Amino acid sequence: MKWLLPLTVLLLLPTTATAVDRAAISYRRYCRNCHDPRKAGQTPSITMLRRMSAEAVLKAMEKGTMKPVAEPLTKEQRRALAEYVAGKKLGDRKSPEKAGQKHQNSSSHTQHPEDTSQ
Repeated sequence: MKWLLPLTVLLLLPTTATAVDRAAISYRRYCRNCHDPRKAGQTPSITMLRRMSAEAVLKAMEKGTMKPVAEPLTKEQRRALAEYVAGKKLGDRKSPEKAGQKHQNSSSHTQHPEDTSQ
């Protein structure tokens, strides 16, 4: 019985990382071919998508031009993918302009893993 609690903790830890990993896999599978900075032409690059709110990305996947592409994804997968692509949580009410200024002035800005333009 002593091993039950540590085992439970170990089993629960990967779920958060797994959700992010799944969103990254979804991005690579459904989005990267068109939104990669090296390939984007008529579509916004991941750099441009990072300036959008997660809500705007989600809306594009659920009601906008990306709906046919996102159709195979569950609602939860679309929400996680929107947060991953935007680099923000749903409900984050910071305006894109202010968020961009903060990142430009901050030395702690982390580059999106798919953004190869910087």
